[in-house]
Amino acid sequence: MNMLTLLVNNADLLKSLEIMWKGVVAIFVVIALIIIVTKIVNKVCVNIDMKREEREKEKGNQSNPNQ
Repeated sequence: MNMLTLLVNNADLLKSLEIMWKGVVAIFVVIALIIIVTKIVNKVCVNIDMKREEREKEKGNQSNPNQ
C-alpha cells in the first residue's frame, strides 16, 4: 500500500479531481438542457395538434350543419 501512495503525486491527483468534477457537472448540465428542450418541444407540438383538431372540427361542423 505504501508503494501506491508513493507513486501518486498529490498535486496531480487534485488536478485530476478538479477536471473530473467539471466534466461531471457538464454532463448533468447537458442532460438537463436536453430534458428541458424535449419538454418544450413536446408542449408546443401538443398545442399545435390540439389547434389543428379544433380547426378540423369547426370545418366539419360548418360543412354539415345538421349534425
